[in-house]
Amino acid sequence: MKADRRTRTIGAGCLVALLLLLAGSAGAIEYHLTAMPTTLNMPDGVGVPAWGYAVTRIVDSGGAVLLDDPAAAAKVPGDPMVVPHNDPTLTVFLTNQLPENTSIHILGQQLTNPGTPTFVGDRVMSFVTEAVAGGPVQTYQWDNFKPGTYMAQSATNPAKQVQMGLFAAVVRDGSASAAYPGVIVNAQRILVFHDVDPEIQQAVHDGRYGEFPVDPADPDNIPSSPYRKARYFLINGKSYPETTLETVGQGLSVLLRFVNAGLETHVPQILNTYLTLVAQDGIAFTYPKERYGFELSSAATMDAVLEIPAGTDPVTYTIYDAIVANMSNMGTYQNGAGGAVVKLLADVDSDNDGVLNSADNCILVANPNQRDTNGDGFGNYCDPDLDDSGLVDTLDFLAFRSAFGSADPDADFDGNGIVATSDFLILRNFFGQPPGPSGVAP
Repeated sequence: MKADRRTRTIGAGCLVALLLLLAGSAGAIEYHLTAMPTTLNMPDGVGVPAWGYAVTRIVDSGGAVLLDDPAAAAKVPGDPMVVPHNDPTLTVFLTNQLPENTSIHILGQQLTNPGTPTFVGDRVMSFVTEAVAGGPVQTYQWDNFKPGTYMAQSATNPAKQVQMGLFAAVVRDGSASAAYPGVIVNAQRILVFHDVDPEIQQAVHDGRYGEFPVDPADPDNIPSSPYRKARYFLINGKSYPETTLETVGQGLSVLLRFVNAGLETHVPQILNTYLTLVAQDGIAFTYPKERYGFELSSAATMDAVLEIPAGTDPVTYTIYDAIVANMSNMGTYQNGAGGAVVKLLADVDSDNDGVLNSADNCILVANPNQRDTNGDGFGNYCDPDLDDSGLVDTLDFLAFRSAFGSADPDADFDGNGIVATSDFLILRNFFGQPPGPSGVAP
């Protein structure tokens, strides 16, 4: 299997996830979450009230602060929580800025300090000790955290609070080399499916949800979630075409971690190829299953491996909800925007410098450090266009001659600290041609 020398993250581009996967000594990883109101902006311009988690602080097992952002915004879904393979414990500190009490648990994991459930009359309102609205931080801890893919969600009135957006993926690899026994991959991506009923979420926001009995004189009241009708279908909080996953390389094995945070069943399916299902709800299959699609029940997770063959041209993989109605929003396509559809680009590395073409500022010239001193999107190694005219010509030669022998960073194409003959050879090779090509230049 070809080694992946590229930067990789889990989920939707979260650099913190990579840092956590590489965390050192055994101990406990800490996530500080704030539950707060937010707005989901739909592709048709509608803003739907929601509740989400903001990750404000992350502390690794050695006490190092990996993230400290008290002003972090709430997201739906919340950013993935990654438990390093060599850390047996996850601790979550929950601050509640919602208009009502809330709590958190992880489906399939045993909470070490569940505390006392909350009752309203004879009805259980929460399964664990709650974080009081506007009150002190509440601590939740999971010892002996099991490897796999799981969903964290509110443990308070889940029928209401989970559909409002209080959920996030939680993952842990089984070892430094394998996600599950025998499942060795080069990259991982998380896909959280969920569905939105804008009327119910607006009713929650307005205080019109869950009233019993329904007042005949006030038909705008919505009694409960059995009346729910999802109208928007999202992956990682977005609708197509905003759902593109972070690019991966070719010739690699990619673990796709699927989570269904919606109240409806979804059917993820991949176009023109097969996935190998390796685990469900964090439990590895004894015998992996080759499928092009599968059923994903509410609150369930599924792990699947996508084998990407090596090639010379970029390839785009399309993953979508095979329930056709869920591929659109509000029952129709709007301005080319669909529903639960996501694209995964498998790119190539033409110059073998470890940077995929789509992120490489010199696609045909190896420059692993991506040095670009004038910030124009073209790396110095392929940018002798000193006057930014779009063509390397006589004016660039004259500018280069004036800089010869100096430490001018823009004319120091090879980055050795001085403008010298080696830089002139680069200019000569580009003379009469445009700079680049670059995968990131505007």
